[in-house]
Amino acid sequence: MQIRILPYIQELQKDWDNLIENSINASLIHFRNYMQYHQDRFVDCSACIFLEDNLVAVFPAEIQNGKIFSHRGLTFGGPIFLKALKPTIIQEIITELKLYFKALNSTSIQIHLAPVFYWKNSLAYYEMQGVLASCNFLPIQEKVYQTVSLPISIKDRGKIWGKKKAEKHHLRVNYSSDLAFFWENILIPNLRSRFNANPTHTLEEISFLHKSFPGKIQLWAVFKDDNMLGGCLTFSHGDVLHVQYIGATEDGKSHSALDLLFYIIIEKSAPNYKYLSMGVSTNPINGLPNQGLVKWKKSWGASEYSTPSWESEL
Repeated sequence: MQIRILPYIQELQKDWDNLIENSINASLIHFRNYMQYHQDRFVDCSACIFLEDNLVAVFPAEIQNGKIFSHRGLTFGGPIFLKALKPTIIQEIITELKLYFKALNSTSIQIHLAPVFYWKNSLAYYEMQGVLASCNFLPIQEKVYQTVSLPISIKDRGKIWGKKKAEKHHLRVNYSSDLAFFWENILIPNLRSRFNANPTHTLEEISFLHKSFPGKIQLWAVFKDDNMLGGCLTFSHGDVLHVQYIGATEDGKSHSALDLLFYIIIEKSAPNYKYLSMGVSTNPINGLPNQGLVKWKKSWGASEYSTPSWESEL
């Protein structure tokens, strides 16, 4: 079968998004509207891969100084497939991708795969790594994701005690649309005091994404009466619910607001998702593992999934 690779253009957005919706290894972050909220920061060079006339894969990518990257504005990516393909066909696709980018005078290509729990076919994930190795890609780094398999029964005594304490103080968990209050009064102060850092998304950016993906990006908030004491955002795609931007006020911390919050998220997510992704646990300043954060995630039953990135010269 003939493989054709074309650059992404706006006219292909519907086809691209349809593939993401039905792919075996995509996430919410790979829809074009999600990618394009920060398009001014990157030079996009995403590719669309066709077998004959059928779009079977896309590669979200950007270029800098002649180097091709799995889009660094996204957490992960790599080639995203409509369905599980034979390893021989995947190898042909990767070979053609290398030739395609080399013809653009690129010098190297980096691929950051989605973790295995995002793949509807886990065998395809491991086959993909084998294909990359056979196409002269080398592993260059590894990210470790902490992820809870659902359903799960919380065993940690501290978490059980914290939930009861929050309930004793009449805390409650609801969805909220008040992103501005959470961002400005909880999240940003938390990140600045702990890491001297800001959220990856500005309030304007996250508000745009929240509006662009109704029901897919949600703010879960903990309240006492009408006062927001803490919260986090969830990003939904397929079998995975990803949590990000977790924070609480000083009153929220003293009332164990986050213990109640995660009990509710885990309980309500179990019927609809197989995994609760808690992301990686690194210090945003130095990139080193944050052992306190790792321990906290493991107390909720999270297991570790190591995912390598790959690089090849062209």
